[in-house]
Amino acid sequence: MLCQRTNLKYEIHQLRHTCATGLLNDGVDIEVIRQLLGHRDIQTTSRYTKLDIRTLRRELIGYIQRRNGGLLDKEETEQAVKEASCSYLYNLNSFMLSV
Repeated sequence: MLCQRTNLKYEIHQLRHTCATGLLNDGVDIEVIRQLLGHRDIQTTSRYTKLDIRTLRRELIGYIQRRNGGLLDKEETEQAVKEASCSYLYNLNSFMLSV
């Protein structure tokens, strides 16, 4: 076994999670990851992957730039990211309180 030869305490299942998360955070489409992992259902793949904060921020900046036709400078983009993040957190908090 690989773990025995390398003296590591990880299992192949953990390596699949790490690989899938790394691919997703590097911009690989989740459908591609689903196929690589051999999953039938995209929901299974989504349990394997976790977006990190840098990826969320990068995606949010890209969305804001596309929404505004790329016309915002760095300062305006940062302000828009803060506003969008606050709005998201407010909506999430409101939802959680209503459940």
